[in-house]
Formats: sequence, C-alpha cells, structure tokens
Amino acid sequence: MIDTIVLTSPIHHFKIIDSSRFQPDAMWIHSKPYIATVNGIRKCVQNPTKEDEKSGIYKPRLTLTRRWDGYRVTISLRMEFSIPKLLYGNSFDELSDHDFPAVVRTLYERLADMGVRMLPWKLEQAIVSVIHYGKNIVLSDYTSIHYVLSRIAKTNISHCFDTARTDYANGWELFRLHTKSFQIVLYDKIADLRKTKDRAIEKGMRGVNYQMSLFDDLRDASKRRHESFEVLRMEIRFLNKAKLRSVFRTLKMPFADPFTFHAAFDMEHAQRIVACFWDTFAAELRLLAFLDTKPVDRVARMIQCGWHEKTPTKLLALAMLAEMVANEDYRSVRKQFESIYDRRTLARLSVELREFQGGMDESPFVSLIDRALERYEPLKIWKFQYTGVHDNTQ
Repeated sequence: MIDTIVLTSPIHHFKIIDSSRFQPDAMWIHSKPYIATVNGIRKCVQNPTKEDEKSGIYKPRLTLTRRWDGYRVTISLRMEFSIPKLLYGNSFDELSDHDFPAVVRTLYERLADMGVRMLPWKLEQAIVSVIHYGKNIVLSDYTSIHYVLSRIAKTNISHCFDTARTDYANGWELFRLHTKSFQIVLYDKIADLRKTKDRAIEKGMRGVNYQMSLFDDLRDASKRRHESFEVLRMEIRFLNKAKLRSVFRTLKMPFADPFTFHAAFDMEHAQRIVACFWDTFAAELRLLAFLDTKPVDRVARMIQCGWHEKTPTKLLALAMLAEMVANEDYRSVRKQFESIYDRRTLARLSVELREFQGGMDESPFVSLIDRALERYEPLKIWKFQYTGVHDNTQ
C-alpha cells in the first residue's frame, strides 16, 4: 500500500486563491514586501490548523517555494500528506487501486479549503519526490511484535545495505534501518496509534485516527474468541527518486519519467517492493535459525549437504565463518577480514554459507508474513470489529 507521499507541481498547474492562508503571506513571494531569501530560496508554508485537527479534518502540509534553477525563476507547490488519513481519516485502513479517483477528489477539495485551486487532472500529473510504501500485517498466531523485532535485531541485516544504521526503540516496538536514500521501518502499529502526537512514529493529526478504545475492544473480543490480534507495520520509505528508480529497475518494473502521482498509485508495484525488502529480512531470519544451532550440528549439516561439492578446507572455512557471524556483528568480521584479504572472498563465502540454511525450522511468523504479502489484501478495521451478535462466549 502507499502511505505518505510528497507531490510537487509548477506554478502553471495551480492558483493561489487566498494567499493569506500561508505564513508568511504567499503574495510576498514575488512582490513587496518580499519574503526573506534563505540559500537563494523564498518559501511560505501552510499547515493544518488546530481547528482542523479538533474537527477531524485531515489536510496536507503545503510549501510554496520560489527559487532560481540556473536558467529562470521557478515557483512550485509542495504537498505532503498521508493518503489513508486523507481518504479514511486514519492510518490503519489500507488502499486499493480503485480508491485513486476518491483520493484525487478529496485532495482537490482539501486544497480548495486551503485557498489553492488545482484541477484534478493536474493533481494526477503532480511529480512524486518522496513516497512511503507500507503494509499492516495481522499476527494471528500469538506471536508478539516484541518477539518479531527482537529476532530481526539479532540478524546482520544492516550488512545487506551500504552505509546502513539500525535503531531499536520503545522496548522493541520499533526497528528502523537507515541509509541516505531510503529507510525500512517495522513497528507495533497499535502501540504507535496509542502514543501522543509528539511521541508517535507517524507524526501529526492524531485526532483523526480511530479512538484507541476501539483497538482495546478488538483485542478483548479476540481474547474471548481465543484469538490473537497484533499488527506489525512495515514501511519502505524512499527519500529520493534515484533509489526508487534503482529498485524499479531491479524488479524489472517500468519506471515512468516523470514519476507522477497517477503512475505511483499502483498497488501491484507497492506489493512487489514491500515483498522484495521483506525477502531480505526473511533470508536473514532463516540464516539466523541455522546459526542458532550448536557448532557441531552446523558442521554436521554442512557435511551432510555439501560433502560432494565442497572440499574439506572449504567446509572448515564455512564452519568458522558461521561461528564468527553467530557471535559477532558481520560488519566487524568483514572489517577484520578485509584488512588483509580481498573483500570478494568473504562475499563468496557468505553466499555459500546461505546454501545450508534451506530446510531449517524457521519462526512461524516468517511464513505468516510471507502469506500476507503474497495475498496483499487491503486491511480494513471494520473487518475486525466485534458486535457480540450470536456470540456464545458472553
């Protein structure tokens, strides 16, 4: 699914009807008294008001910018918003391709309320600069989010991405992997919705979300039916189009240039992108299951599976690498090895080590998430609502 998105449109695609809604006044961006120029840029902003939040009306964050592009002065409008919040008033319900006309219509109406006139077809042609793909996954097998994230934390997932950093926060309610071009974030969705605006992972407009008592009711109903209700949120946040274009190329998906709002609203592409990054996590979790076994058992499996293909020296080298990775961060192992030897040698050994992970008993939640991403059905809160009708547990 698609969550947060940032769109940009040139001045000839929109018209400011009420400049006083912006701070400072949008009229001053090109007339006296001019807005102060910072790093060659003049800008004014319009954010949702407290009145909007109290009334439960979600609006985008707008930034009007005037700059010199090296050839001429350009004026553009930047629109940042969460698509589910715009359409449904919450960040839990998920979208389908059929929702696009309703999203455009709603965005058109909210912009009009904010003093900006922009025709729907021009909204569809707005350029995407930032996009967050995501999926809510219900864990119905009594697996806790804490356990899922703690298992991921034990993997060496960061070595799969150059210059990556990882964060673990809020008592294993959050796992975040950073690079300069994108982020991968996994967290407890229900716990996040309970947080205040300042502490939440998804900032802003907490008032338009469903009341958290609803989720308490859902969990209580699940308990009465002896069911589990945990929601894992996975987000892939692209911070620039270069990385997004690279991922599209890797997955052999056509990348429209320019990458418009209409082109971006494709749930099949969203599914493949989220599944691609999850597959990296799943591979690491399966390798972790292999590394969690005793050293003698790992060697026995290596001999059993690779005796006819690997030399004794190669098997012992792989056994030593498995032992080192089981007890130390992969980056530390790589740094020590590459100080003397060719980095490609260790990379080849790492690939060969993964050959032995097949058939290992993995955590049940891995296959559960695999199935959820394969189906990729939009998650709706009403599907989990409890009415008590014809219920024999009361």
